[in-house]
Amino acid sequence: MRFFGGHVKVGLENFPLIRCYAKTLIELSKHDRKSCVSDASHFLEMMKSNEDMRFFFCSLSSSKKDCLVAIEAIRDQFSSLFIKFLLILNENRRLYILVEILGLFLSFAKKDAGEIDIEVVSAMPMKESDEKFILELLEPSFGKVVSMEKFIDP
Repeated sequence: MRFFGGHVKVGLENFPLIRCYAKTLIELSKHDRKSCVSDASHFLEMMKSNEDMRFFFCSLSSSKKDCLVAIEAIRDQFSSLFIKFLLILNENRRLYILVEILGLFLSFAKKDAGEIDIEVVSAMPMKESDEKFILELLEPSFGKVVSMEKFIDP
């Protein structure tokens, strides 16, 4: 773990802990996986679009009490299961790895749903017909639903 002005840069030494919490959320959400996946995705989008929120939740300098107030402020936007999970992370002082936990949780959830992600890097934007061709080619090969993330590298 490396510290940068109160913000923690997560290293590989935290992976077993991240995996443990992500697997725990998978187990807890087995009866309402769709809702929990939606909550995790929504929370990550909030973190992505709000740098202050990301810094606050990913910082070890934020107190448990301050984090509790922040969690209470967003309570009405998420399921009770997701909020309880955030509260447990806060109590255990693990919010600094929340982004990694939720990312791994979403990967596990996709795998459980029979989906796989691919990344396609192209020199220029792909046409919709090209995207469709790639997906139609890969889905039967894998026997799963394929989600594509596209990147341009000119």
